Amino acid sequence: MLTMIQDKLRENPGGILFGVNALLAVILFFQYNPLGLFATGYAAASPLLDISQADVAKIEIRDPDFRGASGESASSERVVVTLTRQSELPREQWSATDEAGGVFSRAEPEFAWRLQIRRGENVQEFPADAERVAELFGNLAEARRHHYVPRSYEKDRDLEMGTDSTGRYLGLSLGFQLNDGEKHTLYVGRSSLRGNQSYLRLDDEKEVYLAETNLRSVAGPGEADYFRNRRLVPPNLKTAAVTGIHAEFADAAALVSLVKDGGVWRMQSPPIAGSVRADQVEQIAADIVEWKAIAFPGASGGNGAKNEVGVATSEVLKDFETPPEFPFVLRVEYTTPGNLTDRSELVFTVLGRKNFSNYLLRTSDGSLVEISSVFIEDLLNPREKLVDRQQQPGVSPLLQ
Repeated sequence: MLTMIQDKLRENPGGILFGVNALLAVILFFQYNPLGLFATGYAAASPLLDISQADVAKIEIRDPDFRGASGESASSERVVVTLTRQSELPREQWSATDEAGGVFSRAEPEFAWRLQIRRGENVQEFPADAERVAELFGNLAEARRHHYVPRSYEKDRDLEMGTDSTGRYLGLSLGFQLNDGEKHTLYVGRSSLRGNQSYLRLDDEKEVYLAETNLRSVAGPGEADYFRNRRLVPPNLKTAAVTGIHAEFADAAALVSLVKDGGVWRMQSPPIAGSVRADQVEQIAADIVEWKAIAFPGASGGNGAKNEVGVATSEVLKDFETPPEFPFVLRVEYTTPGNLTDRSELVFTVLGRKNFSNYLLRTSDGSLVEISSVFIEDLLNPREKLVDRQQQPGVSPLLQ
């Protein structure tokens, strides 16, 4: 028998090798299930609301925990958050990517969105955070019709999905208006104790589903400005494109000016004898291009025109330290893609600091934002932080 097998292998080694490879391919196909043909259980259940960004024209979010212009909860003052779809984003700006290069899957197109926050008569509009909108849709896709409980008055109250005496829903709700005008409302109840599940109901259906995703956490509970764009720099700005960093203080003699010339960073001011620490300046530039707001101080509402929300800067600054160097203006110069000679500029006013690495900035449009940065400190101590301390030949240490 063994001799017969050996003879067969000698007669057709290529065919045997092909058969072995084909068998391995079949095993791997069933093991990894790339087409999702063999999903079972929760993964096989149909989506509660099968939509993508391309299907939706507008999203309206209501939450009684939103704060009104007076700082009170939305139960006493109407607060409505609306996201309106804009143009499709360039492919390189999509936050969702195909898994492992995605042979069998294709990422859904992502779009720019416009955020509107209505607090009573006060209406504010901002660009929306595309990453957070994509995260919302990603979690929505994981909400499936699998585990459910029948509705009842007592069950709705227990799941924090009840209504008041007028029939108004008392919890978080997301209203979706599709491109063809069709509307759906997703009612969000309480989350599970583990925090990775949430109770959901679509429209007036008779069942409440326990979804294996916490939709509440990605819908900005209690934060009307949750979907506000947090990026402070253009999305396509790279570290290599930054060509100048300038910190301008009330004392003009304290000016810090860093310029990249021919790919080499130089310190134009203050005057130094020696070379600048290019690696440290590159870290400052890399930090700036990733700046995102971690908070919008004073953005709870307002009826005036101070800043964008009617909250005086002096009130916000009470939570920040103001060292003698503050405030100062930070200018960041950069080249635009495809045009290396065209220089653009970002301007921030650094107003205050707290907790060593958190700073209050005013952007060029007057908005107040809080950021986290460990490198702004370097601009306050340029000779100590940014100058190569190694003595240059023939240079007195007193000049360094």
